Amino acid sequence: MAVLDAYRARWSGTDRAVFLPAQAMPDLARSIAPLVGNHVQQIVALPEVPDPDDYIDMVWRSVALDGKLVRRLYLLPNRALSQQAIDRIRAADQSSGAETRFLPMNDVPFAASTPQAFRRTWLIDDSTLIVETVLNGLDGWRVTAGESEVSEAVSRWRALWNLGLESPRTDMDGPNLEEPLTHSADLMNEVAHVLCTGSYIDRSSCEWYHAAWQYLRVFDMVSTPTWHSEFYQEAFNSYYEKERPDLLICGTADYSLLSYVISKRSRTKDALGTTVLDRCPTPLFACRWYANRLGLGVMTLEDDVLNPTAMMEENFDIIATDAFLTRFTRRDSRRVKAAWYAALKPGGVVITTVRLPRSEEDSRDEVAEASAFAHRARRRAEKWRSFLKVEPREIYRMAETYARRMHSHDQGAADAILSDFGAVGFSIVHSETADVPGELMPARYLRVIAAKESE
Repeated sequence: MAVLDAYRARWSGTDRAVFLPAQAMPDLARSIAPLVGNHVQQIVALPEVPDPDDYIDMVWRSVALDGKLVRRLYLLPNRALSQQAIDRIRAADQSSGAETRFLPMNDVPFAASTPQAFRRTWLIDDSTLIVETVLNGLDGWRVTAGESEVSEAVSRWRALWNLGLESPRTDMDGPNLEEPLTHSADLMNEVAHVLCTGSYIDRSSCEWYHAAWQYLRVFDMVSTPTWHSEFYQEAFNSYYEKERPDLLICGTADYSLLSYVISKRSRTKDALGTTVLDRCPTPLFACRWYANRLGLGVMTLEDDVLNPTAMMEENFDIIATDAFLTRFTRRDSRRVKAAWYAALKPGGVVITTVRLPRSEEDSRDEVAEASAFAHRARRRAEKWRSFLKVEPREIYRMAETYARRMHSHDQGAADAILSDFGAVGFSIVHSETADVPGELMPARYLRVIAAKESE
């Protein structure tokens, strides 16, 4: 092909493979399109803002217009993409005769996949494979005619195609409440290096925590409200009977819990009326970013719940937070509960979760666990690499640091935690325990709704 000469590339090895840099793709598409004999099968990583007029896409649509079979499987990073954008992509493909399906990434269990399956791919006549890759730190594409490699790629493509949806639902409802994590994860990583000063996680600097946090969320490797989704949704449903309740999110790693509040408010058509408090400006930035992209405003408060300067007494109907109390010693967590009690209006409630201690923690090999956690993160990063700026090897470093430095304080057994709520005046409205995947190991959580007495 002329494109190989243009980039001074040659077939090499018995597997007939060549590496081309990323900028060669328009030339490669233009050169190989006339050589298609019968069909093209593709995997396309759909960006958050798809462009139906992308040049390379138009090349393959021209192949379909020539009567060749073109099948395009679009990987969706989440379901919060614009339905209008999805419809435009589908219409552009179908008008050319190309067949189109969409596959949300989280619809494929990680155990049933391999990282190679989710890389952008072109399969030409089941005989040539062109797949996104990295060589010596350089982004590019591998072109090969090796029979075994092509055969494996065809099998992977067919399995994913069979999982694809012709008309995906792209709203934000449902138990997982999916969010645009692949977009904001890179943003939070960049912002953390500038904004992080210190938080409940690390008083000196929480950069290592907030930079890694959303990548680990993408990989479902850290505790988030999605591990307690039904609990939060039912709780908010119960306590949103009052018109426009004032709500405080007290301590947060990002906008995850805020998304549940916004989801509820969007269905009730209420104004947002929500304040987010944290010591670090990075998660507050994330909450403003998330609310702004939905055309909403949210009040953020850079403050310390242990020494509040602006959290006025009896100001809120609901205080919500997720896995927050284990950031504190048990003594300080009692002070947090007292601050919550003072901040609530009479009859107001706290909605939260607390990680419970497990007996085997005393015998843990923390070094080995951190290494295993980092290796797991790197494997999952390979699956998502088409959507993230950070390389898997950097994800490994960030995850290993996170696992090594992250620490949770023992709050005691469930009865002790509930007793501490009662000691500051709360009555327990609801409590339950639940097992979740955990971060370094499976974990058990206490889910609590505690109320301040009414006048």
